[in-house]
Amino acid sequence: MKCNAIYPSSSASLRRRDDGFSNNFKYPADIAGAYPGFVISLFFMFTSLVLLPASVQATGLTLEQAEQIALQYDTVLKAQKEQLLSIEHETVAAGAWEDPNVRIGIMDVPTDSFDINAEPMTQLEIGYQQMFPRGNASGVMTQKKRAQQTQQQSGIKLREREVRMTARKAWLDLYVQQQTEQILLASRLLFSQQLDVSESLYAAGRSNQQDVLQADLELSLVDDRLQQVLATKQEKLAQLVQVIGAEAAQTPIEANAEIYGVLTDAKILHEQLDHHPLVQQQQAAIAMQTEEVSLAQQKFKPQWGFDLSYNRSDGTSIGSEEASTMTFMLMFDLPLITGNAQDRELAASKQMLQAERYMSQDVKRQLISQLDQALARWQQLTRRLELYDQRVLNQAQQNARVALKGYQSGVVTFDALTRARSAELDAQMQRLDLYVEKAMVYAQIMYLTVD
Repeated sequence: MKCNAIYPSSSASLRRRDDGFSNNFKYPADIAGAYPGFVISLFFMFTSLVLLPASVQATGLTLEQAEQIALQYDTVLKAQKEQLLSIEHETVAAGAWEDPNVRIGIMDVPTDSFDINAEPMTQLEIGYQQMFPRGNASGVMTQKKRAQQTQQQSGIKLREREVRMTARKAWLDLYVQQQTEQILLASRLLFSQQLDVSESLYAAGRSNQQDVLQADLELSLVDDRLQQVLATKQEKLAQLVQVIGAEAAQTPIEANAEIYGVLTDAKILHEQLDHHPLVQQQQAAIAMQTEEVSLAQQKFKPQWGFDLSYNRSDGTSIGSEEASTMTFMLMFDLPLITGNAQDRELAASKQMLQAERYMSQDVKRQLISQLDQALARWQQLTRRLELYDQRVLNQAQQNARVALKGYQSGVVTFDALTRARSAELDAQMQRLDLYVEKAMVYAQIMYLTVD
């Protein structure tokens, strides 16, 4: 959430403490001593800005847009689609017969003269030979290629889920840094005001110099955290660029976007695991291996073919007319000795089929385990977020408010005020971490259950 505000200039002493941040931050005026009530009001105003729910729509790169851009940007996904087209062509080719053999030649040519008209026994032969697929091998190969095509389609769906998951994580990583920056900016204003209060009380003789130094130190520590966040923010931006491209990543992400939705019933989510691409890939692998068993069985059947030839000669003796003959032959092999070939191939293919079935069971178990863990984590994070929204943040705000009043009245030490402010900041940061972690768990559940 963006807390954009312009603050008036501070005193010379505060400007000297602004080393390294003059271009990023504006300090408030020294108003704490004269208007202590205004400090409290301003405190609650900025706290409410930090905790503002995502009800105000903002323009920017949404989570869904980042996912769609990533799908279009991913080159691996494009390569897999090209591979699918290749397999589709192979599927058509798998059902084709073997190419025929054609013979054209001259037989019984005299070697003394090489004159094809000198001897009546010289013949011209034209032959055509065609072998048929063994058994139903052609249909089995077509079915195997179709199963491979289904497997490739499942691989594309799996890659799409992985790309969306990667884009969501990169977007959320940048989102949490952006939100952390805004929380720290608002908190820095409060720590700066706390420094003003300590200086005013010290000038009035109601506090010691140690309080001023401690307040200055706390402000410097917040500045250091801001520097760390800004550096991490650039790293996370570079990761988002890798996923969606530099041009798309130039658009600021939407700060007030909804980053997770509502889950359906756990039973329905478990049923949707059957449609996960990993499960479908294993089912396709089983189908492919089943066809491999069928191919091994086809090798026990003979392969048939025919040979058709046409012969023409000038004649069988002097003075006779030209003679033409035609020959037709039926050919087939006999797979009789199968102990070291066909039997072994069939046994190996059956064992591989059983192995694929075991792998399918293992994949399903892993997905069920991942979903159960994610759902348990989801419930835990939901309860913790409710605790923070209903109790922890309000208690942290009240504690900081009471500590500020007590410090201004002289009944609360500066250390107690600092602890209260730090506790409130930590509570806000922890709530943000829980919120984003819940979004990541939601993304994992969607990866497992939703296409």
